[in-house]
Amino acid sequence: MTAAPHHAWDSLWIVGDSHIARAKRQAKYRPGGYNLNLLDLNLKVHWEGQGGAQLEDLDTLVSQALAKHGKPPYMLIVHLGTNDFDATSRMGMFHKNTAAMTYCLSNLPDTVIIFSEMLPRRFYVSWDGDQREADKQRRKVNGEFASKLNSHELRFIRHNNINPFDRQQYDGILHLSPTGYRMLLDNFENAIRHFFDDHWAFVHYA
Repeated sequence: MTAAPHHAWDSLWIVGDSHIARAKRQAKYRPGGYNLNLLDLNLKVHWEGQGGAQLEDLDTLVSQALAKHGKPPYMLIVHLGTNDFDATSRMGMFHKNTAAMTYCLSNLPDTVIIFSEMLPRRFYVSWDGDQREADKQRRKVNGEFASKLNSHELRFIRHNNINPFDRQQYDGILHLSPTGYRMLLDNFENAIRHFFDDHWAFVHYA
């Protein structure tokens, strides 16, 4: 059965850290603009990005969006965790991610919940050792959270096409370049379209 919005012009909220704030700015120059070319699905996109946001800020971001729009969204993409990872153990990340998932299930029971995986950084400031090992740990954290979400039939977007060692995709050590953000926005749009077409659980981009 193909999912469809339950009434005209349902909303998709994308909430998260500075990646979301910067992605919104880049969306202006993309086909479909801020709405990610999703009007044909009767979806209107609303953005809530905050620089430095961590997983514990999810409640604040959702509350801010609720204050603006008055009711929960049909769909929610959560993109958080990168600002936690640099100073949090792998087990600590599992607990923080689980708390974010539980918050969504408890407070947004009628919303389609989608988590977006942590993006890599070109340099992890707090990591003492090989940076590639740090990125390996990030991938393990993402994988463990993906399995947790799958056990609750929630959805997870991977960004396997974004490579921290490709200088064209990054602007500095933390943020993506315009090229990188266009890739991220493409991933978001493609993920939503896969959901409507296939009722997907995981979306992988090679």
